[in-house]
Amino acid sequence: MAPKPQWEGEFNEEGLPHGVGKMSYPKVRTGEEEEEEEEEDDEDELVVGDMYEGPMVNGVREGKGKYTFQRGGYYEGDYIDNKKHGKGIIKFPDGGTYEGEWAENKMHGRGFYIYANGDMYEGDFVNGEKHGKGSYFHKAVETQFIGDWENGHFVKGVWLHKDGSRFEGDFTESRPTSGLFTFQRPRLKQLGEFQGNGLWAPKEELKHSE
Repeated sequence: MAPKPQWEGEFNEEGLPHGVGKMSYPKVRTGEEEEEEEEEDDEDELVVGDMYEGPMVNGVREGKGKYTFQRGGYYEGDYIDNKKHGKGIIKFPDGGTYEGEWAENKMHGRGFYIYANGDMYEGDFVNGEKHGKGSYFHKAVETQFIGDWENGHFVKGVWLHKDGSRFEGDFTESRPTSGLFTFQRPRLKQLGEFQGNGLWAPKEELKHSE
């Protein structure tokens, strides 16, 4: 029989974890690991994988706790009915982090996400996707989106460039379409749109920007 999770703490009358303690979950192994360790394993021995430290109510995570993942990273924050719900911070195995609001195990509400590649997003989330008002900084090219998001895509707002130039208008799946481009040097502006090949197609002559 495979090892079961082990709880270090108090129990209720039904024998379920109840109160503050530590729950150790069995390590999830690959097929190769199981073959290599099959002869050595004691079926009663628990090789720890994930671990939870905090309160449990009638066998489920409830309140503020910390869950450490076997593959690296952790979540520390609020739980309701065994799910991340409320406010909390998570560090992902790839090194990225999110701090903010949660609902039903998904990023939901206001939050701040630092991606593994150094990109950053601060703003609204709905069901785990960027949705609402927010700003996204692209570290590699030092540009920034500020405005409206829908289902993970930037759809309307300002695109700021490293040299101070800016495009303000509409976007399709985070790609600029029509709007106003203001050039930093010289200080000029021009209405137009970005074509499918990414080239700028002006709709008027260049004008001096105030």
